[in-house]
Amino acid sequence: MRPSDLRNLATIATLIITTLATFTTLTTILAVKVANTPIVARLHCCRNMPPPGGTEKGGAPMPRRPARPCSVPGCPNLVKGSGRRLCPEHQAEAWRKESQTRRAQGRDSQYGREWAQVSARFLRAHPICAHCGGASEIAHHVLAREAGGADDPANLIALCRSCHSRLHARRGDSLPPGGKGR
Repeated sequence: MRPSDLRNLATIATLIITTLATFTTLTTILAVKVANTPIVARLHCCRNMPPPGGTEKGGAPMPRRPARPCSVPGCPNLVKGSGRRLCPEHQAEAWRKESQTRRAQGRDSQYGREWAQVSARFLRAHPICAHCGGASEIAHHVLAREAGGADDPANLIALCRSCHSRLHARRGDSLPPGGKGR
C-alpha cells in the first residue's frame, strides 16, 4: 500500500466518523422534537411502554377504547371492554343458550364423560324402553342425582325419547331441547 492510499483511507474514516456523529446528533434532535406527537405516543403504546409524559411521570393517562354498539341488530346498548361484542343483557342470553346446548348434547359438567360411558353401557345392556317397549335412547335416573341418586344400574331405567319427555312433563320438570338429561 502506498502512503497516498493510507492518507485517503484516513480521510475516508474521518468523513465516516463525522457523518455518524452528525447523524446521531440529528436523530437526537428529531427524537426530542417529535416525542410529543400522537404517532410516537402510539408507537410507545404498541411496545407496552408508557408514552412520553404518560401516567408514570404524572402525565395524562392514555384514553380507553371507546364503547361499541352491541352486535345484536337493533340493540341500543353499548359494550365496554376489549374482546366483548354483546351487551350484558344479550351476553346472559347467549350463555343461557350455550348452557342449554351443552346439556342437550350431553356436555354439561354434571353429566360428563363418566356419565356418557355409564349411560352407553347401560343402554347396550337394556336396548328396550321400560315403558312402551320401543328402542331405548336414554338412561334415566329413577332417583335424580340432585336428590342423591347414583349412577348405579339399579337406579337407572332405559327409556325412549318420547317416554322420557312424557315422564318429565308429568313431574313438571323442565328439559332442555333434545329431551336428554336426568
